[in-house]
Amino acid sequence: MLTLDEVVVCHRALSQRRGSDIRIGPVSLAVAPGEVVGLVGPSGSGKTTLAEVAVGLRQPDSGQRLWYDKPTTAWGWASPPSVRRRAQLVPQHPHLATDPRLTLGRSLALVRQRHRLDPENVATWLERCEVAEDLLERRPDEVSGGQLQRFVLARALCLGPELLVVDEATSAQDAITTAAIAATISETAAAGVGVLFIAHDQRLVERLCDRSAGLTG
Repeated sequence: MLTLDEVVVCHRALSQRRGSDIRIGPVSLAVAPGEVVGLVGPSGSGKTTLAEVAVGLRQPDSGQRLWYDKPTTAWGWASPPSVRRRAQLVPQHPHLATDPRLTLGRSLALVRQRHRLDPENVATWLERCEVAEDLLERRPDEVSGGQLQRFVLARALCLGPELLVVDEATSAQDAITTAAIAATISETAAAGVGVLFIAHDQRLVERLCDRSAGLTG
């Protein structure tokens, strides 16, 4: 389904090495339908950047992203909505994936209307991701980071993606919620969805993933 073939990305560092060029890769990995592949590495090693390449948001400087063995030629908003829907990213910082002016309910309603989603299916995913109904009346800055992360996960799953890229979705969760999210990801993979699971927690990756790849800082 997804193959990253010798992908290299270069960008300006936003950390202590501000102004220097950071090179990520070359990285090669593949995710098949129904498979959970882990990606681990220290902060600043490029995991989030690779997540953006994996879903087609960022074009690499070299190498290829293959989607069902076909090279990706349209990136980001240049790609049709029907194509973008097939690969969903749950970002490490969920506020970047929400409009601060809208309540969560309004944000979800826009997605539901645009893609003609089944309201019952949407409600099911909200429940499975432990998104309480009263949270939908609030704006992103009125909920905790963990609550917002679970909302973004539920919204992504509502779209019925073929590939789900999860970037540190359990970093702001307690142990019980982390276990629930891990169970949801396992069930999603069991239904045939390919999952790229990015995390710092090596033990969680070993427990959840079929196999894993690592990045060095």
